[in-house]
Amino acid sequence: MTAAALAGLLVLAGCAATTTSTTSTSVASSTSTSTSTSTTSTTVAASVNKLYQTMLSKASHAGSVHYVALSQSSSTTATTRLEFVTDAAQSSGSQEATWSGGGHSGRFTVILAGSTIYLQADEASYVTFLQALPAAKAAKYAGKWVAIPKTEKLGAALDTITMSVVVKNLQFLPASERSLGASILISGQPLPTGAIPAGATTAASTTVSSLTFLPVQQTFTASLNGSSEQSSVTFSEWGAAKPMGAPSGAIPWSTVSA
Repeated sequence: MTAAALAGLLVLAGCAATTTSTTSTSVASSTSTSTSTSTTSTTVAASVNKLYQTMLSKASHAGSVHYVALSQSSSTTATTRLEFVTDAAQSSGSQEATWSGGGHSGRFTVILAGSTIYLQADEASYVTFLQALPAAKAAKYAGKWVAIPKTEKLGAALDTITMSVVVKNLQFLPASERSLGASILISGQPLPTGAIPAGATTAASTTVSSLTFLPVQQTFTASLNGSSEQSSVTFSEWGAAKPMGAPSGAIPWSTVSA
């Protein structure tokens, strides 16, 4: 029996045992309480949404950020771990990635400069994680810088280290806030997307600085039928843009993929 159904039965039982006068008083009191609760909920929702929108606006105008993203996905058969150390700016960025899963592990570096993605990856990353090259070519180009236009499929997939993507990934459905002193915790749910299967238990939150209203940390969890995912992103150095340039001697992707 649901809580709502149980509450309904209790109300009916109470009404049956009271006089008309008492019932009228109870109804009036209930209506007043309901109105008060509704008003309070609306006020809280407005407060949370205002804080959330302020956070997004501050992040959008920061210009750049450094962040460390950690993610672990587990199922009954395998566990995958990812770590991304990223410096993102408006139209440029750099990222160091490490990963492990399915008995494999690897590292790769991505630099975005202009309309080109520069990639330096080991053999395992090319073959298993990025699924971009067969083993023979992966061995040949492992450790070398490769220049990939953003218009290429792989380039588009790696074009995720700009501020617009950071702000997009900060978006979720806020529901409540709680002061933590120097910061404020906004809790809620992730946006409904095709990436989250129906029936999954999920939660999302962002910790915001009480001083700057910029994000300090973001977390996400999901679980379904024995599989789970936990991720966290820790932000720092908002607005402290770092110079990023294209590496010299990069091999054109057209040569690598030919």
